[in-house]
Amino acid sequence: MKRHKFKTSKKLKTIHRKMIVNFGAENIRYEYEHYYFDVKTEKVESVQAHFKRIGLVLLEI
Repeated sequence: MKRHKFKTSKKLKTIHRKMIVNFGAENIRYEYEHYYFDVKTEKVESVQAHFKRIGLVLLEI
């Protein structure tokens, strides 16, 4: 499991939550306009590729 975070706005909060739930994210937490979540190691590359495609910065913690 790897921990990640990304910044979101209040308007896109629910859309982004649905997106990371579809990836199979666990331990999802929203604090100070950032989503924190865990992703299984096997799925990390596909999650990173998706975030790069849509233009969001995904940080690994």
